[in-house]
Amino acid sequence: MASSSGSIYSPDTLKSMRHYHFVRHWGKEVVYKIYNLCFLEGQNKRIREILEDSQIPLKGKKSPFNPQEIQNLTDKPPEDLDITVMYKICQALWEKGVNDPGDETRGLVKKIKDESKIVSYEVTYMSDTDLESILRDFQATLKETLEKTKSLFPKHSADIDLLKAEIQNAVPKLQEKIREKYDSSNPQDVQRLEEELKEFGSELFDMIQESSEAELQSLHKRLCQISPYDWLAQYGITDPGNIMVSLQVVDDQELNKGPHGNKSINQKEILNKDKMGKDPEVVILSGDAGSGKTTILCSYAEGWCKKTTDMPELSYFPLLLNMHFRNYDHDNFDDYLKSLIPETVARFPFDLVKSVVLGSKCLVLCDGYDEYNINSRKLFADILALNSNKMKFVVTTRPGNTEELTNIVNKGKRSRINLKVSGLQKRI
Repeated sequence: MASSSGSIYSPDTLKSMRHYHFVRHWGKEVVYKIYNLCFLEGQNKRIREILEDSQIPLKGKKSPFNPQEIQNLTDKPPEDLDITVMYKICQALWEKGVNDPGDETRGLVKKIKDESKIVSYEVTYMSDTDLESILRDFQATLKETLEKTKSLFPKHSADIDLLKAEIQNAVPKLQEKIREKYDSSNPQDVQRLEEELKEFGSELFDMIQESSEAELQSLHKRLCQISPYDWLAQYGITDPGNIMVSLQVVDDQELNKGPHGNKSINQKEILNKDKMGKDPEVVILSGDAGSGKTTILCSYAEGWCKKTTDMPELSYFPLLLNMHFRNYDHDNFDDYLKSLIPETVARFPFDLVKSVVLGSKCLVLCDGYDEYNINSRKLFADILALNSNKMKFVVTTRPGNTEELTNIVNKGKRSRINLKVSGLQKRI
């Protein structure tokens, strides 16, 4: 965090985060209340069931959801969705004529979305006076929206009044934080600042995980393009998931230390402890072109994105990063991470984002060391040198580069195991 690196997060940065967090929380709470009462009243259907046909063009119009939002609609309950996605849900269902609450409520919900965007994105450019004014406006919009909701659903008046009271109490506390001053030379002030920053850790973690999933979609799609190849088709493999049990992986006895057998290893076991009971930080997969090295990484990426239940080993890693050694532009981890994080995360201090990543169990897939360039080689060395023991690397290379890669891992003082991928197992 800040004190360990010598950097101090400015009070203005923290102020921006507080406002963003406030708007994200309370704005979404009110929009979700509207959604929940209008569309789930007396129903037990989950959002994916109600919106099953809203992910395709509506009445000839383009779907309101982008690919990442569609995946969120599938994977998340509505209360965990972003305020913008919740607004799009309301709009999609109202366009379908489902329990439209009327123009007044529609307008208020849109106003919440618009005001939340102003507070979240423009707060750093506002004076304290202007900021307090827009927060009061935002609070008034939330209150008016809840009042309208109560008139539509009077039997839920108690729940709506409770939410109104919580918002009423939250705004003055936030305004106190606006006026709070920090002395960067005072260790107590700095410590308090860092403790408050940690409160955003879980929110940041969710955002980073979303961006990680989005970044892996292209890799995951590549797996689906592998299955038509003749060398797989002749084995009757039409489901990419079956590739995992068809590839032969064995210990590289020349480079591994200690007694290792030549027994075939299930690809799922690669992520577990080795036969000596150790949990190596780096797994080096070597094999000739077309032997299936990239296929294994793609299968991990697909299983992680889909949260597959037939590979529970992947659930141990809440974050997953992916890099290719060929034609990589970034030569250090900071630039690489900045290229992945979405705009919502980019508004947080980068040191905080980085600390969340390094503090979480993370699987790093590195494909094609034999095709490295100057930048990607430096990037890999920089990642290996990170002060984090929570990263698990799976790195692929052709046999001619195995020893060089092994030496780099050894110099990075990371424990390792070397495995060989030798293509499809012989059919019995």
